[in-house]
Amino acid sequence: MQLSCWGMGRQAYGLALAGAMLLLTTPSMAFKGIRQIPYPQAEQVTRTAAEAVIVRSGSESCLRGKLTNALLDLTMSCSATGRSSSLCKLAAQIASQEGEFSLAQMTTTAETLLDLLDTDSVEP
Repeated sequence: MQLSCWGMGRQAYGLALAGAMLLLTTPSMAFKGIRQIPYPQAEQVTRTAAEAVIVRSGSESCLRGKLTNALLDLTMSCSATGRSSSLCKLAAQIASQEGEFSLAQMTTTAETLLDLLDTDSVEP
Protein backbone atom coordinates (compact mmCIF):
# COMPACT_ATOMS: atom_id res chain seq x y z
CA MET A 1 0.00 0.00 0.00
CA GLN A 2 1.43 3.34 -0.97
CA LEU A 3 0.51 6.58 0.72
CA SER A 4 0.53 9.74 -1.30
CA CYS A 5 1.84 13.00 -0.01
CA TRP A 6 -0.28 16.09 -0.31
CA GLY A 7 0.14 19.48 1.22
CA MET A 8 -1.39 20.18 4.56
CA GLY A 9 -0.14 23.08 6.63
CA ARG A 10 0.81 22.99 10.28
CA GLN A 11 -2.45 24.66 11.26
CA ALA A 12 -4.48 22.00 9.47
CA TYR A 13 -2.59 19.24 11.32
CA GLY A 14 -3.25 20.99 14.61
CA LEU A 15 -6.94 21.30 13.82
CA ALA A 16 -7.16 17.66 12.77
CA LEU A 17 -5.41 16.52 15.95
CA ALA A 18 -7.54 18.74 18.16
CA GLY A 19 -10.71 17.51 16.47
CA ALA A 20 -9.72 13.88 16.82
CA MET A 21 -8.88 14.28 20.49
CA LEU A 22 -12.18 16.07 21.14
CA LEU A 23 -14.02 13.26 19.43
CA LEU A 24 -12.14 10.66 21.41
CA THR A 25 -13.21 12.26 24.68
CA THR A 26 -16.88 11.88 23.71
CA PRO A 27 -17.11 8.26 22.55
CA SER A 28 -20.84 8.23 21.92
CA MET A 29 -20.43 11.01 19.38
CA ALA A 30 -16.97 10.01 18.22
CA PHE A 31 -17.55 8.88 14.69
CA LYS A 32 -20.74 10.45 13.43
CA GLY A 33 -19.99 11.96 10.06
CA ILE A 34 -16.28 11.07 10.14
CA ARG A 35 -14.67 8.56 7.84
CA GLN A 36 -13.33 5.76 9.95
CA ILE A 37 -11.27 2.97 8.48
CA PRO A 38 -11.44 -0.59 9.79
CA TYR A 39 -8.84 -1.51 12.39
CA PRO A 40 -6.85 -3.90 10.13
CA GLN A 41 -6.63 -1.16 7.51
CA ALA A 42 -5.53 1.36 10.16
CA GLU A 43 -2.78 -1.04 11.22
CA GLN A 44 -1.62 -1.41 7.60
CA VAL A 45 -1.64 2.35 6.99
CA THR A 46 0.39 2.79 10.18
CA ARG A 47 2.87 0.10 9.10
CA THR A 48 3.24 1.68 5.65
CA ALA A 49 3.79 5.15 7.12
CA ALA A 50 6.31 3.86 9.68
CA GLU A 51 8.24 2.00 6.99
CA ALA A 52 8.25 5.13 4.80
CA VAL A 53 9.76 7.11 7.68
CA ILE A 54 12.44 4.47 8.29
CA VAL A 55 13.57 4.43 4.65
CA ARG A 56 12.98 8.19 4.20
CA SER A 57 10.73 7.78 1.17
CA GLY A 58 9.71 11.40 0.84
CA SER A 59 10.38 14.83 2.20
CA GLU A 60 10.36 15.37 5.94
CA SER A 61 7.06 17.22 5.78
CA CYS A 62 5.48 14.47 3.66
CA LEU A 63 6.66 11.79 6.07
CA ARG A 64 5.35 13.84 9.00
CA GLY A 65 1.96 14.03 7.31
CA LYS A 66 1.89 10.30 6.55
CA LEU A 67 2.76 9.39 10.11
CA THR A 68 0.38 11.92 11.66
CA ASN A 69 -2.54 10.79 9.48
CA ALA A 70 -1.79 7.14 10.20
CA LEU A 71 -1.74 7.78 13.95
CA LEU A 72 -5.04 9.64 13.75
CA ASP A 73 -6.63 6.81 11.76
CA LEU A 74 -5.29 4.25 14.21
CA THR A 75 -6.41 6.23 17.25
CA MET A 76 -9.94 6.63 15.91
CA SER A 77 -10.14 2.97 14.92
CA CYS A 78 -8.87 1.83 18.33
CA SER A 79 -11.44 3.99 20.07
CA ALA A 80 -14.28 2.80 17.85
CA THR A 81 -13.44 -0.86 18.42
CA GLY A 82 -12.67 -0.52 22.13
CA ARG A 83 -9.09 -1.67 21.77
CA SER A 84 -6.58 -0.73 24.45
CA SER A 85 -3.40 -2.39 23.24
CA SER A 86 0.03 -0.83 23.69
CA LEU A 87 -0.15 0.21 20.05
CA CYS A 88 -3.46 2.00 20.57
CA LYS A 89 -2.23 3.72 23.72
CA LEU A 90 0.94 4.91 22.01
CA ALA A 91 -0.97 6.18 18.98
CA ALA A 92 -3.36 8.15 21.20
CA GLN A 93 -0.51 9.56 23.26
CA ILE A 94 1.44 10.70 20.22
CA ALA A 95 -1.61 12.04 18.41
CA SER A 96 -2.45 14.23 21.41
CA GLN A 97 0.99 15.85 21.58
CA GLU A 98 1.39 19.38 20.36
CA GLY A 99 4.05 20.54 17.95
CA GLU A 100 5.77 18.85 15.05
CA PHE A 101 7.83 15.72 15.11
CA SER A 102 11.50 16.14 14.36
CA LEU A 103 12.91 13.60 11.92
CA ALA A 104 14.67 11.86 14.81
CA GLN A 105 11.40 11.66 16.79
CA MET A 106 9.57 10.33 13.74
CA THR A 107 12.20 7.64 13.26
CA THR A 108 12.08 6.53 16.90
CA THR A 109 8.28 6.56 16.81
CA ALA A 110 8.25 4.57 13.56
CA GLU A 111 10.56 1.92 15.00
CA THR A 112 8.42 1.62 18.13
CA LEU A 113 5.23 1.41 16.07
CA LEU A 114 6.66 -1.39 13.93
CA ASP A 115 7.74 -3.31 17.04
CA LEU A 116 4.27 -2.91 18.56
CA LEU A 117 2.54 -3.84 15.30
CA ASP A 118 4.51 -7.09 15.34
CA THR A 119 3.85 -7.89 19.01
CA ASP A 120 0.30 -6.53 19.43
CA SER A 121 -1.09 -8.07 16.26
CA VAL A 122 -2.35 -11.09 18.20
CA GLU A 123 -4.52 -8.98 20.53
CA PRO A 124 -8.21 -8.71 19.58
